[in-house]
Amino acid sequence: MSNTTPSTTATGRASAHPQHGQAEHLNPDPLLTVAEAAKFLTLTQPMLREAIREGHIASVRLSARGIRIRRSELDRYIDARTRPARAGR
Repeated sequence: MSNTTPSTTATGRASAHPQHGQAEHLNPDPLLTVAEAAKFLTLTQPMLREAIREGHIASVRLSARGIRIRRSELDRYIDARTRPARAGR
């Protein structure tokens, strides 16, 4: 079975959940949880939540407690804070 073929259940129907490792292939800009995004940025969850509150990182609010961050937003955040290397250092 190739990674592009949907997985099937015992009844032969396509599963709603992709096999592990396929999620990014199916969605190149996945929504990450606060925990996943914090780990990606090597920040604590409270630090990430503060960056979201201050408007430094855009997020999607799914519910009162459900926040997701697009992977592309994390890439944008990193790019915006990347400084060129100094010569001689």
